[in-house]
Amino acid sequence: MEAVRNYRKEREHAKELSDQCISQTQGLTMAEQRIQRLQRQLKEIRQAGIGATPEGILQRLEEDTNVSKFVVNEKLPKEILTERKKVEIYEKILQEPVDGHDLEDKQAEAGRKLHNFSNFYIIMLIMNSR
Repeated sequence: MEAVRNYRKEREHAKELSDQCISQTQGLTMAEQRIQRLQRQLKEIRQAGIGATPEGILQRLEEDTNVSKFVVNEKLPKEILTERKKVEIYEKILQEPVDGHDLEDKQAEAGRKLHNFSNFYIIMLIMNSR
């Protein structure tokens, strides 16, 4: 009995060591990947900084500023105006009274159109299969 108990303890200990080894291997792999990623980023940063003069940096900042001004002064106001017009249209649609019969008629019409389209699609499939 004592030998079985000792054997079981040894197996459990071996399993724990195996799990610990796997965990450490995974951690090492993750650390190596992180090192490689950081080295690439450092290389890119260094390359971007090569030949960077104060004038070049200032020029890049001015270009970024001009792009931002364009977006703020021209692009966004146009987009806001477009969205406001959409909202006005939606509000007008929501303010219109809804007649139950009108809604039913539109549903029936949509059903007929779907049925006609389905028939057309089936005919096209039959014709293409010949």
